[in-house]
Amino acid sequence: MAALFIGLAVLLGAHQLLAWLTRNEPRRPPTHIYGVFYIGDVDGVDHWSAPPRWRVDPDVRRDWPRASFGFRLQREGGFMIDTFSGQVTKDLGQDPDTTIALVIDERELDWIYELALASRFYEVLEPHPPYDARGLAGEQAGIGRHSSVTLTVRFGEREKTLQWDSGMRVGPKYIEHWRCLWWVAELMYDAVVFRPEYRALPEGRPYEIL
Repeated sequence: MAALFIGLAVLLGAHQLLAWLTRNEPRRPPTHIYGVFYIGDVDGVDHWSAPPRWRVDPDVRRDWPRASFGFRLQREGGFMIDTFSGQVTKDLGQDPDTTIALVIDERELDWIYELALASRFYEVLEPHPPYDARGLAGEQAGIGRHSSVTLTVRFGEREKTLQWDSGMRVGPKYIEHWRCLWWVAELMYDAVVFRPEYRALPEGRPYEIL
């Protein structure tokens, strides 16, 4: 068995082997970020499944390098994960937000980086894939509070910044872009919310939905 893994590592390279080993294995229970980064809908489309994962060419690694990889994920209201500063802010609703030091280790960042490349996150349209022409879903469906979300990801000297409204309807034409965006955001979100130091933070009083 050891010889098999050594052979695979030589054949695929360490990064490709990591992506292959994790291709079908969720590291944690999925949170399904409904109501966190997305509350709209996609008619007749399964938008919770993970996007396809592709072989990562060397040219992609050159253009989107692992060096300095990190991200800042923010939601209107206060929630933030910032790997550049090593801080996380929990949105406590009507109570003051709480910021703590929380560093995502390099192994976890390796994993997120590999899956971001394998899902072709770098192809997601900026500042966001097109919305459906019908507009806001939250108000029409009475779903509740929606918010603006901003995600900045750094690959070497390159940065990719996306910003979207979690309540907008999404049409099927660009569903693969949206599915990739939501999935990568969920990987980042899950890297923090299951940590004991984050779970120890108070819940706060929820916002009043008008």
